[in-house]
Amino acid sequence: MFMLTWIIFFCCWFKTYQRWENLVGYSSVKFAGWSLTNPDDIYSNTSNYTELPNNSSDLYIWDSKDVVYPAYSPQGAFVTTNYIQTTDQSRGYCDSVALSCTSDANCTDVTDANGWVTGTCNTTSSKCEVRAWCPIQDDTTASCMPQHMLSNIADWSVTVKIGVTYPHFGAQLNTYAGDTQVGYNTFVLSDLLGSAGINLADGLCLGALISMNVVWNCDFDQFNVGDDPKSNKHCRPEFTFVRLQDPYSEISDGFSTAQALYNKDSSTGLYTRDVWKRYGIFLGVQVSGVGMGFNWGYFFASIVGGIVVMFLTRFICDWVAMMVLDQWPGCGHVETQTIKLERHQGEIPIGKAKRGTDAETGLIRKKSLRKDEDSDSEDDELPPRPALG
Repeated sequence: MFMLTWIIFFCCWFKTYQRWENLVGYSSVKFAGWSLTNPDDIYSNTSNYTELPNNSSDLYIWDSKDVVYPAYSPQGAFVTTNYIQTTDQSRGYCDSVALSCTSDANCTDVTDANGWVTGTCNTTSSKCEVRAWCPIQDDTTASCMPQHMLSNIADWSVTVKIGVTYPHFGAQLNTYAGDTQVGYNTFVLSDLLGSAGINLADGLCLGALISMNVVWNCDFDQFNVGDDPKSNKHCRPEFTFVRLQDPYSEISDGFSTAQALYNKDSSTGLYTRDVWKRYGIFLGVQVSGVGMGFNWGYFFASIVGGIVVMFLTRFICDWVAMMVLDQWPGCGHVETQTIKLERHQGEIPIGKAKRGTDAETGLIRKKSLRKDEDSDSEDDELPPRPALG
């Protein structure tokens, strides 16, 4: 009975009577908003650019087409929050940014990621000469410059469209049907950074890699296809945000990407380029989950499996008990002793009797409290009983 109760509890609690199916999902991310920058640092003492005249030519305005790069990325999107721009690069010879020297000997057997080291030391700048795209972009000290930080980008809206399909149950669900709801299909960039445990100033300056994990489990025994999943806890997606890279890494503590725009001089036929190093937030979306629903095959399989487990448990218990008894012969041994009972013949004297125990047989007998005048013994005899049979 206990095992049968356990089987029923196990089937109901873990819902082994349901069929489970992994979903097929997709996602897209869209950033929306506008920002201002002051690349020439004309208003270096002003932190709120919106207070400046709107006809100022020293302010650059940015929208999503300027800062979202690339324009489309599967399962995620990147938005620029800070940048370094190097213009009019051309192929030639220039000083290395990373290699310092005092003589040509310091510029031999060394490498530079930006170009070929020629082996010559420029004693004026104390830098090794390289053949590369010049001038080389210097990102060692130029990051987080206020004039290159995009203002109010932390307030940009992030729209996440998620669609899932459960083929066996014939259900297709998405987050973009109906009205927008903050925390469900619309988010604020600053809230995403906070949910991932990222300091807002550091994240906007150096960038960060964030994963939005969407778990969409749907119990179709308690959810009807066609209902709004926003209002049903049994089929509502859950969102969590995680920072993927180590913020204290010595190799890279942020996230950035580079972009080169090429121009050709029609007179010389030579190419020049503008290089943008973009720091920003990459938001990746991971969608997972299962659909669950009652299935007769799984129901009977769980019952049969429970019965098999019940008999198997009993067999194992018996086998263990036999092994224990064989290993320790004294365990479980029962000793028996045969006791022979004898009947005492005699009469019980008239009078009160008290109980006693026969020393030989261990039987309870009565002892007379009043002595018989003709008897020399205090022990009473039992009265004769008729023969059996």
